[in-house]
Amino acid sequence: MHRFLFTSLALFLLPLPAQAAEPVTGWGGLLLGMSVEEAKAARPEFDWADEDFVKCLYQPKTCTLYTWEQHEVKIGKLTLDPSFHFDSGGRLEKILLSRTFPFIRIAPIIEDDTSSVSRTECHEMFRYLLEPLERKYGLMTDTDPEAVISSPPEKLHTTPLGGRYRHPSDKGLPPGNYWVSVTTNVEASQQSSKHISPFKAHAGLSMIWDRGEGSCFLSISYKQGFAPPDGAISAMEDQL
Repeated sequence: MHRFLFTSLALFLLPLPAQAAEPVTGWGGLLLGMSVEEAKAARPEFDWADEDFVKCLYQPKTCTLYTWEQHEVKIGKLTLDPSFHFDSGGRLEKILLSRTFPFIRIAPIIEDDTSSVSRTECHEMFRYLLEPLERKYGLMTDTDPEAVISSPPEKLHTTPLGGRYRHPSDKGLPPGNYWVSVTTNVEASQQSSKHISPFKAHAGLSMIWDRGEGSCFLSISYKQGFAPPDGAISAMEDQL
């Protein structure tokens, strides 16, 4: 993974014609707003961790369902892991596709790559995911638009569809951690981060680069703070 094959990746990210953005409804047949039972019924082939399922079903607080490695998601040359987060009412509120690179398995301990990742490489992987994500769900911008306004032009980047976001910085994180985050809906993103409900469905992409560890955390998120009306949504493809 180290020294990522960005020449090959560039072929995957050739400019695409602008498309009408799809609504953010869920992922892989799992729809935002589903109950725990509905989520498990929608994907019975998932090897759900039983203790996680019981916790989500019977404890009246937020919880997370994970699947095992056979359900990893390939997006181009990157592999991400899905997880499903339920709110205190037992409804699917957030879906994450995420992974830390270089990836180290917990059990058994097998290192996919022992090399570290530079901040430049981390940002390039972020850009690699940004292209198809934005083409599918619409314009993405920095989660802090006021910071974008106050940033000098040389500290800003442009998304494929014309959104703007700041260069990965260490502001607001422990020294040595650099981050950047974009979303399809700034207001909804801010509401969801403050646990204000209801908030509109939205998609986001974020990265955190740890200089000390040489690691890069990438995360795609789909969030919604309420159960949608019956018949108002439809499933999306399993992958971007």
